[in-house]
Amino acid sequence: MKVQGSYAYVVDKGSDDLKVIDVSDPASPVLSGSLSVGGQPRSLAVEGSYAYVVDLSSNDLKVIDISNPANPVLSGSLLVGSSPRSAAVQDSYVYVVDSELDDLKVIDVSDPANPVLSGSLNIGAALLSVAVQGIYAFVVDAGSEDLKVIDVTDPANLVFSSSLSIGTYPLSVAIQGSYAYVVDSGSD
Repeated sequence: MKVQGSYAYVVDKGSDDLKVIDVSDPASPVLSGSLSVGGQPRSLAVEGSYAYVVDLSSNDLKVIDISNPANPVLSGSLLVGSSPRSAAVQDSYVYVVDSELDDLKVIDVSDPANPVLSGSLNIGAALLSVAVQGIYAFVVDAGSEDLKVIDVTDPANLVFSSSLSIGTYPLSVAIQGSYAYVVDSGSD
């Protein structure tokens, strides 16, 4: 789920869709619109007038125009691997991790109708979550049980910067200010 302005955006594996929910009155949320996005939507990122959804059944990234919350529309899509797990967006790039191909991909979405692969880097065995801030992507890897830091200054030439051992099964990462927050199911 992501919240932007007065709307919450949710991918639902049960109904296979993206739901747009008006949360301007938090005591009474209202469904504004929805769009079918595939058989197993796993993650979404939202920036400006677009939502970006990775789907495990179709193995793609979908670019969805959400400028009209009552009627989200598919703008474009791109195959991104065999097991895309997580997406993050910054500026005109979407960052996707794939837990089967073991890589971080950077997708240029400056033309929403025609997303294109800018670069990729093989970094681990079980990549589950990605967050981006500034010139770095932060990726949790359940296979090596660490947080990886990737320099994304040049989207066509990603560079491994560092890693930190963090627990026995890290699932998710979020960045706020100077801190990375990691949820780890192995150490509870």
